[in-house]
Amino acid sequence: SLASQCCLVIAEKSRDAHDREDIVIRLKGVKHVITSINSHGFGNPVFMRWALLAISNLCDKKTIIKITENETIYVVSSAIKEHFQYPKVVSVSCVAIGNFAYNSEARETIASYGALETISSAVSVHMNSIEVQHRCAYAIGKLSRENRINKNIFVSAGVLRSIAFSMHSYLINEGIQYRSAYALTYL
Repeated sequence: SLASQCCLVIAEKSRDAHDREDIVIRLKGVKHVITSINSHGFGNPVFMRWALLAISNLCDKKTIIKITENETIYVVSSAIKEHFQYPKVVSVSCVAIGNFAYNSEARETIASYGALETISSAVSVHMNSIEVQHRCAYAIGKLSRENRINKNIFVSAGVLRSIAFSMHSYLINEGIQYRSAYALTYL
């Protein structure tokens, strides 16, 4: 679809820091992507994947506050639940959620939308997806950092066992080993 192509262009264009800032602040790119998601994206997992990739790629230290100031956290937290059966959507959602977890307030907001429980389930249910294992571990580490409540939610949901199983299942995958160790450091 045209909307998917636009999201791919945004994702590609966001490689340069100046372009990210321009897309987010001057062009209000995230606002347009969120509007598209709300208009027709929740019923379309392919579009959702590209929209979430675009949002995730736009995150950096200069853009994150603007990206997360409206309904973006809610929409992405909802997307991972709505498209839970699609590992590619789950993995990109986890990267975006991990990127959003830049401070305590953001981590609490993400938790308030139930994203931690969904991420915990994803690590267990999508054990065969390297992307999900790698990216969920990233999100778990970011969300657990300096937040005892989030740590407890993850531990109670069985994330430690899932991460250990993932590390054992993907012994030679450096990315999973690294991200899993990252997550465990903050749990």
